[in-house]
Amino acid sequence: MPFIKSNPSEFDGDWFRSTLEAKWAKFFKENGVRYKYEPKKLDLGIDKYTPDFWLSEYKTWIEIKPYPQYRPHSKCYRLSIESKRQVLLVQGYPKTDTYCIDLFDCRSARTFAFRKVVSEEQIKPTRTNLKFKFAKDSKKLTLVDNEGVEISLNG
Repeated sequence: MPFIKSNPSEFDGDWFRSTLEAKWAKFFKENGVRYKYEPKKLDLGIDKYTPDFWLSEYKTWIEIKPYPQYRPHSKCYRLSIESKRQVLLVQGYPKTDTYCIDLFDCRSARTFAFRKVVSEEQIKPTRTNLKFKFAKDSKKLTLVDNEGVEISLNG
């Protein structure tokens, strides 16, 4: 895949390193999910890493990428282990059905607990399709697969 240059963008008074991250921030805000953008740099042993978003209510890190790729998987898995928290690798754009979500959970015996692909052009193999599901009144954030099975992210 070619290198995509990111453009710094502003949303709701905050500056983001890319337009894509600003779009996800807007998506989270519109769905009542509080976030912190790049709250800190973490030591993963072999290098330092700054995750894009921290959802404190759900004790979940989120890393955003513009398109599906394998490279960030090792860092997200390592982040889950080192921070002892769930990590969502979200690849693609909000408000479209062309994003995929990988869930990394150090508490799970499996490296990649779930996989979501909604783009028909997606060439990577998948086991299940996941989407964000928000319930503003109950402060509940879940991932829902294509068969209606819900995976709660309530920390």
